[in-house]
Amino acid sequence: MNTTEIKQETETPRKSRTAKPKRTAVELLNDPSIVTVSVSQAAMILGISKQTAHKTFHETGYLLKGNRIPVLVCGNRTIVSIEHIRAALDYPTPLTAEHLSELERVISIRNGRI
Repeated sequence: MNTTEIKQETETPRKSRTAKPKRTAVELLNDPSIVTVSVSQAAMILGISKQTAHKTFHETGYLLKGNRIPVLVCGNRTIVSIEHIRAALDYPTPLTAEHLSELERVISIRNGRI
């Protein structure tokens, strides 16, 4: 047995990386666990090109000139608050399961059912 055969036997096989399916704009907007998105994802949500989003950010510091959606730079990442995107689109903030259960509790108290 030569060294190449020994090396091949001792190496662990690499796991193949499977790409995560890309999330749609509605999925991103409706997920209450998402706090920030990339500039590319924000562009997709807003229906503008990535180039336009990046160009506007570099010119103005914001994602859109009119709505002034702020962009945050954290190290080498450039991110956008999903709440600012929702506000610009007049899109309601999704409720978590905890919020829904608390809302049901408050409604039952107001209706006299404790």
